[in-house]
Amino acid sequence: MKIISGAERVAERRGVKAVIVGPPGVGKTSLLRKLNHQRVLFIEAESGDFAVRNVEVDTVHLNDWPTARDLACRIGGPNPSYGPTACYSQAHFDAVGGRLENLDRFETFFVDSITAIGRLSYRWAEQQPEAFSRSGQKDVRAAYGLHAREMIGTHPAVRGGQTNDALIRCIEECYSCAQTCTSCADACLSESMVQELTQCIRLDLDCADICNIMGRIATRRTGSDDEVMRRMLSVCAAACRRCADECQKHADMHEHCRICAESCRRCMEACQEVARGMAH
Repeated sequence: MKIISGAERVAERRGVKAVIVGPPGVGKTSLLRKLNHQRVLFIEAESGDFAVRNVEVDTVHLNDWPTARDLACRIGGPNPSYGPTACYSQAHFDAVGGRLENLDRFETFFVDSITAIGRLSYRWAEQQPEAFSRSGQKDVRAAYGLHAREMIGTHPAVRGGQTNDALIRCIEECYSCAQTCTSCADACLSESMVQELTQCIRLDLDCADICNIMGRIATRRTGSDDEVMRRMLSVCAAACRRCADECQKHADMHEHCRICAESCRRCMEACQEVARGMAH
């Protein structure tokens, strides 16, 4: 362990992380033209370089998630809290060639775009063996779970044990529950006795919307508001409980209601588990 002097700490290079948000075609990628071309590395994953095709800038093209993961490790360096078999560990860093060549020459890393890289992650996740059931059917919930682990694992605010398995399960269950509730509501509308399922449909749709929002909030880590997170976990758990109770009333007659009730209970328990962890 080394004690860093005050002068050394002040002298350390520090950067700014900025996200550019806007609809397609407004010129987000074109902002690359405003930068010092000799000091920027353009990381392109969305074929958006057409807008800057005549800009002479060093570029890395990303076409798959493993390459994106390796590049993140080579730029950010190894995480000493990770074990030797984990991504972003020292072993991973060494295996991919260590620091990216001429890394000190760059002062800006322009990524186009985080959304596209997220799609690469999910595309990779849904092809992995654990994203399929024993019968060979695609398991969307398992794919989302693996996708969440991969994306959260790359987050600079996550360090080793902070990669919370309970949080990842919560994200996984929220998105799965949202899909199940939407499907159940649609199935209820097709039943001959739809008038008796009106409340079930309403609660299905409410629960689906709330679970989708909860999944997105749980995925965001930078600058998270713990108070908002705790309140949303409570709201989501309550919505899932109400939906599960209503669906259970019709479970003996409608299989889709039985499946929905089980999914809602899993999501409720996952939200409650994260909430308990945040209380410590």
